[in-house]
Amino acid sequence: MGTSMYKYLTLFISSLFLFGCNSGSDPDSTSPETPTEVLINAESIQDKALLGTEGIVNVQAATSSDVELELTSVTPMSYASNCKIDSIDGMAFSLSAEQVGECQFEYTVGPRDTEAFVGKASAIARVSVSETASDNTLPNLSETTDRLTEITIDLNAALSGDLDTSSYVVSGDISVLGTGSATAEPSTNKITFTPSEIGVDRVLYSMSDGSTTKLGTIDIAVSDTVNTPPVAENKVLEGKLAKDMLATIDLTDYVSDAEDVVLLDSVRAYNAEANITSQTEHTFTFKSSQPGPHEIAYTITDGRGGYDVGQVYIEVEPDFDLVQDWEDITIADPTIGADITFTAPVSQVLADYTNTSYSEAVMQDGVTGPQGSKVVTMSLEQAQSYCATRNGRLPIQREWSALMAEHGNLFESKNWPANTPYWSADMTSETSGVGIMAIDGLSAELTKATSAAFVTCVLLDKPQVKDFSVRSLNEAQNSNVYTYTLKVFDPDGTNAPYQNMGLEATHGNGHFDNGLTSKLTVVDSVGESVEKYTDQTLRNDVLSAMVSASAEFHKPFIADLDSSRSDYYGYPDKGDEEGDYLLGESNMFSLRCGSWLDAAGTPEDGMVGGSGGTKHEISGRDITSIYVGWGNWNHKGDNLFAIARMVFHYKNGSQFACGTTGYVDHSDTFIVPQNYQMKGFRAQSKYYSSNRQDYINAFEFYVLPE
Repeated sequence: MGTSMYKYLTLFISSLFLFGCNSGSDPDSTSPETPTEVLINAESIQDKALLGTEGIVNVQAATSSDVELELTSVTPMSYASNCKIDSIDGMAFSLSAEQVGECQFEYTVGPRDTEAFVGKASAIARVSVSETASDNTLPNLSETTDRLTEITIDLNAALSGDLDTSSYVVSGDISVLGTGSATAEPSTNKITFTPSEIGVDRVLYSMSDGSTTKLGTIDIAVSDTVNTPPVAENKVLEGKLAKDMLATIDLTDYVSDAEDVVLLDSVRAYNAEANITSQTEHTFTFKSSQPGPHEIAYTITDGRGGYDVGQVYIEVEPDFDLVQDWEDITIADPTIGADITFTAPVSQVLADYTNTSYSEAVMQDGVTGPQGSKVVTMSLEQAQSYCATRNGRLPIQREWSALMAEHGNLFESKNWPANTPYWSADMTSETSGVGIMAIDGLSAELTKATSAAFVTCVLLDKPQVKDFSVRSLNEAQNSNVYTYTLKVFDPDGTNAPYQNMGLEATHGNGHFDNGLTSKLTVVDSVGESVEKYTDQTLRNDVLSAMVSASAEFHKPFIADLDSSRSDYYGYPDKGDEEGDYLLGESNMFSLRCGSWLDAAGTPEDGMVGGSGGTKHEISGRDITSIYVGWGNWNHKGDNLFAIARMVFHYKNGSQFACGTTGYVDHSDTFIVPQNYQMKGFRAQSKYYSSNRQDYINAFEFYVLPE
């Protein structure tokens, strides 16, 4: 082979085609015929398995001739100690895992008829183990370095647009296909790679949030230090490929080198066949039986020690005739005077193709569902999120009754799978919801937290088709604590008891009674919930409530500064510039002090005022009172109005003085209320042309309860 194909790679070792050794034979002897050597192409694959259930992994391999293949061995690699091989059958193996994470195996295939044929090939199988069948693939990443330079990949930055890295953590167990080495730091989500030789190394890593595992790959091009490497750009293939369609990909317009001829060195793909057809013309073929998006990493070289990696993005369509043999159902809803559409339940093939998160796939038996079809179930959260992506919501019981009244047994009338309950939008307690059987319309109790059921959504495609709604019935304020009575209504406008509701302070300027800027709660038997919001910053915010993953209520929160501020000391009608400051993370005041107060602000947000005097930063903690003195004086015919002196008093008896007493005509002292703390201030300054300086002429303080 002229390429270093990834599908032939095993951990740290390039995979080899191992063939049996044929001895010579006497044509006149009675010895059996010499077995025919066959070339086997094994694909590296990625698959998913559910924690606590047996996972079936189907491997892929092809031969140069029509020879039936089978798995001969499956060996756990490196950190697959929590993964167990249960059985091997044909071209599939089953596994079980004790914890969420990645299982990595080397598998080997060979001819089933070992008397007539000989040969074998090995490849890697990566399996993500999760509590649900969520999308398990992270985008491919590409990096470049030279053989003497260690690099660090910050996954938080690299995946910021694709993954919530605040909840996903990289596993400390990673592997490298190639000569280099790598380590992962879970506390920072960073991977450090140390190169060894020129070429391209592939780093295999995984990330998990404790319930879901996602598999990632980083291809790192390592060039010589004395060479300018070539450039490989990413390519997106227009349109979609049919399942098992062989396509030729031309990369000529995507590779370049200022000095040398560019050669296509390797192509690497999961769950697909990818083979170079011309290194000099930069072409390769691609074929896959797995629908969905594919990322193919290709490597180029200039032949003088320079390498680079690019990605090709290809989408493969499923065989839609096999996806699911049932459709959406539309009925007339006399209650609202419009048609409503129930979306078809989702087959496993379609769910995998669209990366729809689900819990498990249920095989249909031909009696209560279409024979041989696998249909996915979802948790309540997954179901609501899925319906939101369809611009819909779960049906309420009244809508289910209308559907069943018109069509009866949905398997017999519409070929819908019906051997498992469907979610409805109605809830019966804090922990339980209502499921509906599509055979007879009878209800079944489902547990919100643990049950999984089939899903159909009512599309919100007409004005008459409503979603759930949330209203604020009563509001009350006690200092900086605000109490809201929120009520949830169903699509018909009646009380919606026991609905799950998510709350969020959108801008994070306050918190709910759990001390956080977000909260999950359950409304009571009449659909109500009393919620408290504490203003922490004296800044406006937007409070949002969400029900059914799509019904949102937004309540603008306007901070009440009047109840949390002092008088405006000094000359507030004299200034021409004003600064509004909240004490930041440092909890410090910034002041410039001379014969009077020249400037004021915070270390985080800068200062308002002039550049005279000496700069001081003083603590905003434990202040008991602040003396303010102000006055005016004449300077070269110009009347100056300014704060002349401020004295900060602290609980420990210490104090800090700024300015002088000589110009004070008026004074006052702000007493910080008991059990309150300093939170910020407003300062005003004015420019005086007689001495070309700004001075602070007015000051106001903000406080909040401790």
